[in-house]
Amino acid sequence: MAVGGKQKELTLNRFLEFLFGIKASTWTEGGHWSAQWVGLPGGDWRLLLILGIVVLIGGGWWLYKRDAQQVPLMRRCLLYTIRISIVLLVIAMLLEPILVLSKEEKIPSHLLVLLDHSLSMSLKDAWKDEDKAIKVSRNLGMSADTEAMRQLNRMQLAQKLVNESFLEKLSADGTRTVHLHSFSGKFDPEALSLSKEWQTGGTGTAIASSLRQALLSYSGMPLSGVLLISDGQSTAGEAPEEVLQMLSDEGVPLVTVGVGTTDGPRNVAITQLEASPVVFVQDPNQITVHIESRGMQAEPATLVIEQRRNGGPWQEFIREEMVLNLEGALQPKTFEFSETKTGKLEFRAKIVDAGPEISQDDNLASAEVRVIRQRLNVLFIAGSTFPEVQFLRNTFLRDRQINLSSWLMAADKTYEHPGDLPIRRLPVTQEEMNDYDCVVLYDPDPTQWPINFPELLTSFVTKAGGGLVYIAGEMQTARMFDRQSDPALSWLNLLPVIREPGLFRSQVQIRLSARTPWKLDVTDP
Repeated sequence: MAVGGKQKELTLNRFLEFLFGIKASTWTEGGHWSAQWVGLPGGDWRLLLILGIVVLIGGGWWLYKRDAQQVPLMRRCLLYTIRISIVLLVIAMLLEPILVLSKEEKIPSHLLVLLDHSLSMSLKDAWKDEDKAIKVSRNLGMSADTEAMRQLNRMQLAQKLVNESFLEKLSADGTRTVHLHSFSGKFDPEALSLSKEWQTGGTGTAIASSLRQALLSYSGMPLSGVLLISDGQSTAGEAPEEVLQMLSDEGVPLVTVGVGTTDGPRNVAITQLEASPVVFVQDPNQITVHIESRGMQAEPATLVIEQRRNGGPWQEFIREEMVLNLEGALQPKTFEFSETKTGKLEFRAKIVDAGPEISQDDNLASAEVRVIRQRLNVLFIAGSTFPEVQFLRNTFLRDRQINLSSWLMAADKTYEHPGDLPIRRLPVTQEEMNDYDCVVLYDPDPTQWPINFPELLTSFVTKAGGGLVYIAGEMQTARMFDRQSDPALSWLNLLPVIREPGLFRSQVQIRLSARTPWKLDVTDP
């Protein structure tokens, strides 16, 4: 039956082409001709037209039959047929007949896939419900590993969903063209590439505005739908009602895919471990841990603080069970400590046993404290015995913030060097040197130092952070700076001055140069 109907259609097409003198060409292939009436009324008017034609045909025959009885029947039928044909032809011309070629062509539709790339897509979810996490991971073609899911952010999960096989399914075997774009504050007209790693960067999520911009970009194309992939609500741009109404009016369906969990991101972080960088021995001191949590209100956690001295092993200092505070509120924890020895003290605070969260990298913070004496240990070395040496030594002795050790290089071996911490020799080890906070050199004579003293002094300043004060004098300074290229005097490079050899003049030389000579004539008595 279908073959016979097709043959009749081809025969009718050829007849119409012959009747109207239409030459067959390639553009007519695959279509069929049909006659249509442009002026044909519709509804009740069409019914009246048909009734009028029936009345015209019937009435005309009745008139011929009544008034032309003397005319033979054959002639009467011929005249009636000619006249009624002319009338019907006039009516047909008034109805404006046209010949229509109908062709069907399938045009593929277009499907828009819009992916949210705002900053919130970089968050990781805690996936408290492990059954859901395993189900989602399997649907994404991953192993049933909840920890692996927690290590992926929302953008990475979306990229695992939108792969080549997913887009092939959306294309419906090529009947739809799939366009993949990103959006945040606005629609990005540049298509996303599956071969590159997708990055987040938008500061807002303008869903409605991006939808409108996407529709305008593909205006004039048949859209089969819009697939929207996002992790939250619209936070910027216009209200969605008008855009949704536009989609409804154009018959474009909108399908949304949510990324992430309904619980939202869970995370606890130590924002700061606060401690004074320098404290005194035996003073009461404080260390404060600032904790911030989101999505974990009223949940338990454990705060552990460890400490170590001078680079030694870590030891537990504090372990405290706590309940996390309100969403986003800072939760400070303050603890007391006191040290009896000088040195470097390090603290390390961490949050443990807080349950699954988006990241544990921010659960750790550290701080460093230097413990010093309240009284500074000062080593005063004098290479000459000028009165100012005694003045400086007495000044240091009267200062309650200083423990003085003095060494007068011009004194004999039995001399008792005065000081709060008397010494009988200069330091010969780095440990002895580092016990001091500052070394004051007054016109010293380096030739009388221990052989390794310059090296100890250099390490004391550059590595231990000790202080060095140099006071120039008239006895040794000039000769010493004249020999500053000597490797034994390399510690002079620690001083923030450069001395040109030959330009130094002692106080005596300055006074002599300032005197005016008088010419005396000696007379005979």
